[in-house]
Amino acid sequence: MKKCGLLALVLLFLLLPFSNTTEAKLSIIPPQDMIEQSSLIVIGHVTKKEYSEEERQVVISVETVIKGKIKQKYIYLKRGKPPMYGWLGFDFPEQGTRIMVLLQQNDQLTLTGDANAVAVLDDNNVRLYKGFTMGQFTPEKYESTYKAYLDVQSSQITSDKMNDKNVTSMPVMISYNGETMPAVEAKQETFTTLKNTSIILGCIVATIFFIYRILKRKRQN
Repeated sequence: MKKCGLLALVLLFLLLPFSNTTEAKLSIIPPQDMIEQSSLIVIGHVTKKEYSEEERQVVISVETVIKGKIKQKYIYLKRGKPPMYGWLGFDFPEQGTRIMVLLQQNDQLTLTGDANAVAVLDDNNVRLYKGFTMGQFTPEKYESTYKAYLDVQSSQITSDKMNDKNVTSMPVMISYNGETMPAVEAKQETFTTLKNTSIILGCIVATIFFIYRILKRKRQN
């Protein structure tokens, strides 16, 4: 019995490191840190999914860039199956679903962290797609943090677009005669001044020519 107990303890000791392998491999990133560590956050739609036993590929059409910069209209993500903990984190909803994705730009685009980098956007709601509790942080905590960040950024984007529109549509102001007036009015005022000047010059030239003709006749007589 003692030998059996001793053997069991030895086996338990040998298996203990493997039982914590998955937890050790996963990086627990708080919700706010997920945002800060993401160099690219986009809103888009799942346009293509190709899942196999050993590899997954996803294509996302970019609708709005919330954080970072990207030129291409489509994001291509590809990943082989991790040997230790499977497809945890790298999973996406069906084609056509509107999502928010947190990404890191290294040699290639990758999801931020091991989980909770993909959220489904339904109207004004943010819901993790197959969310996980990471340490003390529940899926609801990630969702509320992402929602607050998205609301702030969306308001900023809307404000910037309105400012750009106003700047484009507002006429340029020109200083004229010590006063500031819109470009259209300044152009009209300039045209009127030139017209009046031309009339005055024409009258002066005509008067000089008329006087010249009178003087010339008197000399001939």
